[in-house]
Amino acid sequence: MNLPIVFLAPWWLLLLAVVPLVVWQSWGGLSGLGPIRRPLAVFLRVVVIVLVVLALADLRLEHPTDRYATLFVLDVSESVPQEAVEDSLHIITDAVADRPSDLDQAGLIVLGRNARIEAPPAEYPRNRRFTAVESLIDRQHSDLAAGIKLALGSFPPDSSKRIVLFSDGNENRGNVLAQALAARQIGVPIDVVPIEYRYDSEILVDRISVPPDLKKGDTANLKVVIRSAGPASGTVQLNRRSEGVSETVLEQDVTLRPGLNVFFLKQTIDEPDLYRYVAEFIPRQGEDVRAANNRGSAFVWVRGEGRVLLLEPSAGQHAPLVDALRRDGLAVSVRTPDQLEDGATQFRPYDSIILANVPAELLSEELQEILASNTRELGAGLIMVGGPDSFGAGGYIGSPIEKALPVDMQIKASRIQGKGALVLIMHACEIPEGNFWQKKIAQLAIKMLSQRDECGLIHWSGKASWLFPLQEVNNGRKMLARVDGMVPGDMPDFAGPMRMALNALLKSQATNRHVIIISDGDPQPPPKQLLQSFIDAKITITTVAVAAHGFFEKKLMKQIASATGGRYYQAESPKALPSIYIKETRVVSRPLIFEQQPSWNPIIRFPSQPVAGLPTKLPAIGGYVLTTPKPTAEVSVVSPIPGENEINPILATWQYGLGKSAAFTTDTGSKWAVGWPDTEIFPKLWSQLVRWSLRSEESDDLVLSTVEKDGRVQVVVNAFDQAKEYLDFLALKGTVVLPDGQTESLAFRQTGPGKYESSFEASDAGSYSVRVGSKLGEDKNLFATTGFNISYPPEYRELESDRGLLESVAELSGGRVLERAQAAEAGYFDRSTPPSPGQQRMWPWLLLVALGLFVSDVAVRRIAISPADVANTAKALWARLRNRPPPATTATLDRLRSRKETVGENLSARQREHVIPKPPPAARPSEPTRATTPPPPPPPAAPSESSAEGDADHSMTSRLLKAKRRVWEEREGGKEGSQDETK
Repeated sequence: MNLPIVFLAPWWLLLLAVVPLVVWQSWGGLSGLGPIRRPLAVFLRVVVIVLVVLALADLRLEHPTDRYATLFVLDVSESVPQEAVEDSLHIITDAVADRPSDLDQAGLIVLGRNARIEAPPAEYPRNRRFTAVESLIDRQHSDLAAGIKLALGSFPPDSSKRIVLFSDGNENRGNVLAQALAARQIGVPIDVVPIEYRYDSEILVDRISVPPDLKKGDTANLKVVIRSAGPASGTVQLNRRSEGVSETVLEQDVTLRPGLNVFFLKQTIDEPDLYRYVAEFIPRQGEDVRAANNRGSAFVWVRGEGRVLLLEPSAGQHAPLVDALRRDGLAVSVRTPDQLEDGATQFRPYDSIILANVPAELLSEELQEILASNTRELGAGLIMVGGPDSFGAGGYIGSPIEKALPVDMQIKASRIQGKGALVLIMHACEIPEGNFWQKKIAQLAIKMLSQRDECGLIHWSGKASWLFPLQEVNNGRKMLARVDGMVPGDMPDFAGPMRMALNALLKSQATNRHVIIISDGDPQPPPKQLLQSFIDAKITITTVAVAAHGFFEKKLMKQIASATGGRYYQAESPKALPSIYIKETRVVSRPLIFEQQPSWNPIIRFPSQPVAGLPTKLPAIGGYVLTTPKPTAEVSVVSPIPGENEINPILATWQYGLGKSAAFTTDTGSKWAVGWPDTEIFPKLWSQLVRWSLRSEESDDLVLSTVEKDGRVQVVVNAFDQAKEYLDFLALKGTVVLPDGQTESLAFRQTGPGKYESSFEASDAGSYSVRVGSKLGEDKNLFATTGFNISYPPEYRELESDRGLLESVAELSGGRVLERAQAAEAGYFDRSTPPSPGQQRMWPWLLLVALGLFVSDVAVRRIAISPADVANTAKALWARLRNRPPPATTATLDRLRSRKETVGENLSARQREHVIPKPPPAARPSEPTRATTPPPPPPPAAPSESSAEGDADHSMTSRLLKAKRRVWEEREGGKEGSQDETK
């Protein structure tokens, strides 16, 4: 007989093996409970344990159901042709329209690297159309398993379930076969609809091989590998780029054979630098399908003397600093943030990087993470130079750069000359993942504010309301938690939220008060009087137009900003929003800057290497950015103001991971340290500071190489000592910096004499940097770095679909292979197979019953109830139900009478023991002295038969209390009588 139960986590049932042990232990430990309570307590305890185990095992009851639900899973990755995606959406639209019953539910899930619910399962009308994919999907990978897993978790309960997968089968992430087995276990078949193609005229640059590390004057052997699906002709071009300059080193007309075609080139490189080689095949017209995979790149690092990269907002702003460093023999390259490329590789030739008054909005969060990991994991130096757009005033509070620096950008209240107040007005915008971006930018703004700044957020939730009112940020945790649950609505007008913001900011004591509005411009415009109130209060408003519907909406947003002295932004992409909010949040961060006239002199507090040989009193400055030194930082130079007992860093340094970082909080002469460039101290200080920060030189004892294949990279290290003998049993540790700046640790194993290997997944396009190191003895450290580049994502490598994988998915899950040609007759809501039973989760009920029985178990063990008590209670209850008092037996009355007399005697004895006799009053001459003795208390009257019958329904406790009360009353009466006699 098949029981209608199923366990989704059956391994928890192994815990039932402890039940005999619990019975044995409990039976011995509860021996004092008696013959009835003891087995009852053990039984309840066992039942509670069994119920909890069944809940953990996710017990479910199966029952028949006539509801059907089909979830369509559509692969929209780059390998799938766009026309195939559109055709699949048409098939899904027709399937929903032609489903057998209006009660059948349908849903759509789209997948790439991630999976998203495009349309949740529901009883859609038959005219529901699926025309385009609106979910934000990373299409550069295919994770079919993620789509299946999301579908399995999205089905409505109590329905027969089916998944229909539209895909080309080219999976490069996850394991779809494992998910197919999981679907079969819970009775969900997966039908597959293959998207088939084959590129017979496709050409791609498979790879370009170059030695990653060379020395000055070495010859590089380059190899370019091109793969072609068939015969083709075109031009092979190889360019070399360095410092933003590109030159062509090879251009040749070639004819390609089907398969792999290899081209070789030798080059001698005389100047140290990072060289990037880009190989491109330019086919003749009509001989290629996809151009995105026609280009490949690799880089060569030619080692030389220490090099420095200085980043500044615009060229020439820090010319005195650059000139001073170059005169001292340092090779300095100068760039602006817009000249930077993606990935960590571009920073590899530089041993130290200087951020000179660069605001945070010019560096993406990914780029900031790369800079931080470049110091932490790869050992490069990092120096931040102050200015109005640097440190906390530049928007770096809570950023990856702040973590790398020796100073915190949150400031104590006693050192801040004022604070800022910011109100965010959030209006729902019609953009993909709109709610996600609203949350992201609101949380970013909160994180960037200092603890004393004030922040409030207004959104529309049926009416304009505060998500949280204007208040000090403090640590911001509560605000961030509220934002995480925010769902902004479509507000009808700007007047209400703007008036709320104005009233709150008018009550604030902040020196800088600012409002940021994000909207599509749909709400009704605010009245002119309201805008004038903002102008009069000197409160600025910045507006951010996202997905604005037309000219008039954009014009309205511009007018609000310009009228109040704020700025207007038109965000063409949601990715532009974070930089906008970083820039605007800095408006309220100006109090983090300390300026004062006349200027004053900073002093050397700690004689570290960067300030060796400098006088204690340094040239005067007129301002700097306030920071707080971290506990392990060395603060070499401080400012005596503001605050007598505060440490105000001007120069702070520390070791950050494998590298060194420094914070110089004033500028280099543009505004605050105007006189510094003309002094002898300026070049000496900066030369010593930069040289102190340079990356340590690499050892020649480790030879590092990488091999990339099928989405994984194998890292091989060969270790030698100075005599070129193998170094065995090294404790090698490695780190790889990924294209997004995140890091991953590498664990090495020795595979041969002096040979160590490790591997990691590398399917994302971009630059990777690898560092390997080991300690040799007590004094010597070995380390080496290398890097490589993945030119394009794996989606562009496949030349045909993988039907075999899709057929395996269908077979493993019990589904079908449906051909696109028979789409109309496919039966996506097929009822020919036995329907999957509905399942009801039982764990909430099991835990509820277990809780009740647990309380009962405690009651049985803690409360003793005798059978006689139960019988008497039952008799009394039966008598009350019959409106007749239960008869009191003679034995019971005798016991009560005897007990009452005993209590009275005991109380009298205790009273006599504790009474302190008073001395007799002095006798008058005319009166003789009389002894006073209290009269004995009268004996208690024997209760009559009628009173006994009237009190029989009272409990024993009540009667004893009454008896005690009568004794005390009689005793008090006796005392009063004795006092009267004395008088």
